[in-house]
Parts: sequence; C-alpha cells; structure tokens
Amino acid sequence: MDTNPYASPQVAYGALPTADESRLTVDAGIVVELERAFQVDANPHDVAEWATVNDLYAWVLQHCGQAGEGRWRIDDAQPSLAQATLRRTCEALALVLQQDPQQVGPSSSITNWGSWRQKRQNWKKLESTMQVKLPPLYRPKWLVRLLTTLVAGGVAASIWASILVPTFDGWTLAAAIAGCLLLGLAAAPLTKSLAINPGPDFETVEGLSRQILADNLPQLYATQRGLAPDDVRLVVNVLLKRYEMDDHGEILPETALEFEDTLD
Repeated sequence: MDTNPYASPQVAYGALPTADESRLTVDAGIVVELERAFQVDANPHDVAEWATVNDLYAWVLQHCGQAGEGRWRIDDAQPSLAQATLRRTCEALALVLQQDPQQVGPSSSITNWGSWRQKRQNWKKLESTMQVKLPPLYRPKWLVRLLTTLVAGGVAASIWASILVPTFDGWTLAAAIAGCLLLGLAAAPLTKSLAINPGPDFETVEGLSRQILADNLPQLYATQRGLAPDDVRLVVNVLLKRYEMDDHGEILPETALEFEDTLD
C-alpha cells in the first residue's frame, strides 16, 4: 500500500540522463499528436522556435491558456488533472480486479493479471469502466522474435535456394520474398489477440494514468474545466517519450529538441 498514493507527479520523465543526452531527437509526427492532444494548430514557424523542451512547454501554455488565444483554463490555482486521473485509474482498477481499493496505488504493477484471456478481458473492462481510450497492449517479446525470425529465415532461404537451385529464377525469388513479407504483414492482425503486455511506459498504475491523460486530454479536461501547468508539461513529456527516436533518458526543460523529419 502506498503511503501517499496521489502525490503530485514529477514533471521529469524517464531514467537519469547521461552526459551525451543533452539533445532529444523526436519524430516529427509528434506535432500532429500535440495538435490532437491540445486541440491547437502548430505551423512550421512555431515548430522552428522549439529549440528546447521548455520552449515547447511555453508554446503550449501560451496557445492553450488564458494568456493565449485558446479556450483552455490553465493556471496554478487549478487542481491537478493528473492527480484526478491517477485517482480515477486506481479506483477503476480496484473495481475491475475486485481488489481492496487501498491495495491499488500508483506503484502497483499491471503486468500480473492472470492468464492472457483474463488480461485482455480486464483491459476491455477497464476501458469500459473509465470510458476512455487505453493505450494498445504489446505482443510478448518471444512472439515478436519468433515472427521476425520466420520472416527473415524465409527470405534467407529463398536467396540460398536461388543460388543452389538452377530452376529457381529471379521471378521465383521475388515471389518467394514477397510471400515472406506478406506473411509478416498478415501476422500483425492475426496475432492481435495475443497482445497482452503493457508497454514499458505503463507497467504501473501511475504510468498507465499518464498515458490515459495524454490520449484523452480534452475529454478529461471537461470533467473539471481546468488544468494545472504541470499537467500540460506532463502530457508533453509523455508524447515526447512516445516519439523519441532513441532511449534519451530523463526529459528536462533545458533538453534541446531536434526533429527527425522535415516539417513542411
């Protein structure tokens, strides 16, 4: 049981940084996610001015808060929506898992929910209970490795066959490789029901509540018509971690930003 289950979340997100982690490279797709989450429009000129994470914080606060042109009510006097979402997630989980609410806290693991069928059923129940969009579950690592090995092995076998078998011409090789790749693509929907593991960023209740906040911000905002500035920073950090190109570590306000793709 957690002694202070609903303490204010820390804005910093991730493991401690190392000396070479002064720059965070993110996929440019994050711009679309920011626009979706905060219901704002960011043009290339705006994005070009995001030199650091703090610049991004400031831009979102300006364009969404009372000082800017948006409709969001953001100030330090507002209760934390992140805390409210965490509390709601704990209560919903206790109900779904039929556990004592006092035993479900921010650090509680969401990885041990019984069999794979129970995990998927509980995930659907939680989504229905909270009436929010939950992050997608992940396939087991062994399954991903198996499928990757099968596809790669099929491609390799096709190439070797084209070398060793005289009748195995170029068209046959191309068809064999295409078949292996199509098999890999078909495996994604076919194995969707086997996705039962939480992602590395939401293996605990607190991590899950942060993902819920980022993916359902307009809907959750409507429940209390206000945001604390730390709520905005936390959502920005969640999205930055989601779109980072490598494992950067802790995201700090002074961390420099770099976008992987060209923004038009």
